[in-house]
Amino acid sequence: MRTDLDELKELIDYEYILSHYEINGYASGNQFIGLCPFHNDTKNSFGMNLTNGVWNCFTCKESGNIFTFVQKIENLEKFKDAIHILKKITGYNGFVPDLDYTKKLIEKFNNCSDKYREEYLSEIKEIILPIEFKSAIRHLSVVRKRVTPIMIRKFKIAYAAEGYYKDHMIIPIYFNKQLVSFFARDMSGMVKKSKKYNKGAPISQVFFNWDNAIENDNYVVLTEGIIDCIKVDSYEYNCMALLGIQLSKKKKLMLIEKFQKVYISLDNDDKEKDGKKTNPGQEAALRIAKELRDEINVYNIVLPKGKDPDECTKFEFDLAFKNALKI
Repeated sequence: MRTDLDELKELIDYEYILSHYEINGYASGNQFIGLCPFHNDTKNSFGMNLTNGVWNCFTCKESGNIFTFVQKIENLEKFKDAIHILKKITGYNGFVPDLDYTKKLIEKFNNCSDKYREEYLSEIKEIILPIEFKSAIRHLSVVRKRVTPIMIRKFKIAYAAEGYYKDHMIIPIYFNKQLVSFFARDMSGMVKKSKKYNKGAPISQVFFNWDNAIENDNYVVLTEGIIDCIKVDSYEYNCMALLGIQLSKKKKLMLIEKFQKVYISLDNDDKEKDGKKTNPGQEAALRIAKELRDEINVYNIVLPKGKDPDECTKFEFDLAFKNALKI
């Protein structure tokens, strides 16, 4: 298992850290050159490698890594306090279990006793959102193609104008009233793969919008992604996102325990693979339905061809829901 510090280093944007502490200077390649913050510098004596965070000052002879830099500039006595500040800046959650640990948790949960369930849920750690996230309301001109002010307020959607997640819309994921993960979607249009979860995100263990959805135990609509869920929710359906197209044993048990009916609404896109036509979304919907149908009433919502829930109008989704097929 990799250490917390190894994982944390991967998230650090060294140039942003220097900007955060208002260090005057400039970047030249992978090297930052500027005024040293640790003495009255007038000659750009300070340098930091923007690849690994190693720094030194040629005048006052101070040197170290990004952790000692934060410790010194924040005047902290303990090294661990500098780590905590960097975790807050990057939003690192520090929960990346090794294989043996994960196997033990699964073994416990499969026993299905209330005691084991509580132990399992307690292993989902609360995270800290990066400090540069601001309400997406301030950036409506950028995010409005995906979300509305009502959605932003209901789901506490944020936007990162600076830092590691620059130009990303940030959607927090709560589970049992606790912030356990967040989803980042690039809004610049410049990144090919624009979706990502924070390091160690427990997406196989949680649903998006769980806390709201369980207030209505009559039924729930399952979508693949968060944006799909938010759109369906805006059409006034009780909805959760699977955060993928796989249904873990834990999620299966949660659905059976909490709801009387489950409606599955996944993409309806035909694709070609190895010369054969496939429809990954509908194939996944049927697979999930088969896993649930012996325990609960399950329906498949077949959307118009070529559409996912986020692309459907209210009229289109209402009609598809009305004609949902019982599996």
